[in-house]
Amino acid sequence: MTSKHAGFEKEYMTWQYKLEKEASDWRKKIAAEALTQGSYQQGINWINKLKPKIDDSFPGGTLGAEINFLREIAEDARQDVMKQALSQKPKE
Repeated sequence: MTSKHAGFEKEYMTWQYKLEKEASDWRKKIAAEALTQGSYQQGINWINKLKPKIDDSFPGGTLGAEINFLREIAEDARQDVMKQALSQKPKE
């Protein structure tokens, strides 16, 4: 038997999949742009500036979750840049 909410559930799951895909795409785009900043450190600093700030007026609920989601996308990109920087051989 099909749930009376099957259409809504399918729409919600589709939206969730698209959101996850877009987050992954943005992480890759941010990391790629950071690598054009001149040095790994400059790229990392640039990513850090992209992150929404958390201050004393940080909202709860879905707005706070959205801010955290954006911060995590940037943090994942920062980690990608860090891994690439650390995989480089030191200059002799």
